Amino acid sequence: MNIPGYAYFGREPYSTVDRIERRFEFTDNATVVRGHHTFKVGADFNLIQLRSAKAQIFELDFGGDVNFGGFSASTFGFPDSIAGISLPGTTGLQSYGLGIPTSYIQGIGNSNSPFDNIPMGFFAQDNWVLNPHLTINYGVRYDVEISPLFAPATAVNAPRSRPRRCGRHSSQLQGCRSPNWIAWDPAGNKKTVIRAGFGIFYDHPLLATAFDAVTADGGRSVQLLSTGGTPSACGLITAACANGLDSPANLNGSSIFQGVLNALPSMFYLPNQQRFDPLAMGSLFANQNYLTAGFPLPILPFTLPLAKNFKYGYANQANLTIEREIAGSWKFSLGAQRTRGVHLNRPQDVNSTDPHLLAQNAFNAAASGLASATP
Repeated sequence: MNIPGYAYFGREPYSTVDRIERRFEFTDNATVVRGHHTFKVGADFNLIQLRSAKAQIFELDFGGDVNFGGFSASTFGFPDSIAGISLPGTTGLQSYGLGIPTSYIQGIGNSNSPFDNIPMGFFAQDNWVLNPHLTINYGVRYDVEISPLFAPATAVNAPRSRPRRCGRHSSQLQGCRSPNWIAWDPAGNKKTVIRAGFGIFYDHPLLATAFDAVTADGGRSVQLLSTGGTPSACGLITAACANGLDSPANLNGSSIFQGVLNALPSMFYLPNQQRFDPLAMGSLFANQNYLTAGFPLPILPFTLPLAKNFKYGYANQANLTIEREIAGSWKFSLGAQRTRGVHLNRPQDVNSTDPHLLAQNAFNAAASGLASATP
């Protein structure tokens, strides 16, 4: 319940977001010394499983989110003014007491989609002592990550989804070079050393990016949006509604909050909780059943997709350091470092509204003679 200026109480609407990851890892390294070279190679294999019944849950607004605000006097059948004197409307707290919210939001569906993720890595490096004054360390690392391809949640939601991590293929590749550096003792007296290094370090995006892309794919979970309005004991397609005694449009926030719905089995309404059962598979709201039912529900599908050209972010890092022994355990050091980030990941609203275009559209509609109430 959200009453602006007074209280926000009840269940946290944006939780829980739970993800249980079970990891199996195998890693092995081998080192070989040959003359002035110390070679080292290794591999790392991981199997990350999200398979339990509650492996991943994204219950956005599943508990229902009821918002209250002020209404004008005309909302309740009273004039907004008498003899030029404006009559006060209601505050958010008074609207709560009357049981008439401004909006009702609830998430519906099943966000649980277990899957396996398989990251693997391989590396090779060499420590080459050219002479007592100069040592070079160089190497390379390569990683590959394999993720599944998901079927569409419903026939209506036709595109298949993949929790893309990098690239467009099931094997998502990334190259990772390990740091390469040089250590040089110019005088050969072990009192002065010059170190220089360079490396490319790849980021590893959180598995939550794949989790979000799969659970919020527009079909598995949707948002039921209802405005306030006059409550109705009908609220559904019943015989009374069909005879014109009421309208299915009266499935509004007030009817839901007050629990006056004449609920059909396909609604799975929980009057003691003032919300619908969000996980009922046979619900009119779940799996886009409302489309075939012909019911004008204000359903909002939402997605949190990853771009097809999503790439791993990485950083180019370089350093140069000079160290000089002064006396005993005292030394002087002077260094410089440089870091440059490339392909840094960020969220982007790709479906944001343009207020200018919305206003221009309203002006065009008014100029053509359309009333504001016309869809």
